Amino acid sequence: MAILNTPIQKLPYPDENSLINSVDEYIRNLAKALETKLVMVFVSASDRDTTLPAGSRTEGMMAWLQDTNKLHLFDGTDWKQIYPPSPNITTGTTLPSISTGAVGDIYIQYGV
Repeated sequence: MAILNTPIQKLPYPDENSLINSVDEYIRNLAKALETKLVMVFVSASDRDTTLPAGSRTEGMMAWLQDTNKLHLFDGTDWKQIYPPSPNITTGTTLPSISTGAVGDIYIQYGV
């Protein structure tokens, strides 16, 4: 059986001119390819890190943590929280410029 890959996500599929010798093997390989492209669900960050040790992570993996209700993305080096977005905390003695921050940010002046 000739196995081809989709052009963008590289998911396996059989050549239309080939017979599938083992449907079980084909489905297992497809499931393994899809697993890293879906949002995985874990009880906690500890559960995620035990299930996906450092060498098994792939850039672009996404993980939902049930204990905190947060979505994380693996950037190739570290897990980054992407939902809900983390606040951007800036310190200093002057007002932030208009281009600093994002819609919905707030500024608190302290110690005046």
